[in-house]
Amino acid sequence: MEPMELIKPGKEPVTWKGVLSLIAGFIIMLVIGSLYTFGTLSVYITSYLVTQGEPHITTADVAVIFPINLILINAGIIIG
Repeated sequence: MEPMELIKPGKEPVTWKGVLSLIAGFIIMLVIGSLYTFGTLSVYITSYLVTQGEPHITTADVAVIFPINLILINAGIIIG
């Protein structure tokens, strides 16, 4: 840590708690954003699976992933 005379008035030093809070916030927003981005991409994922040899797959089959993803995110929040 720097000596007190080198710290400019009105400017606090960077703490690890602040840095970790920013990283945790970024990860939370990344998880939540990926959850809702999947809803946009599910149509394209379905068409990709159909062209790759799975003709019985429908958008309803792929839409099941969304609630499963919600359950897993909430379980992860509870766990910690």
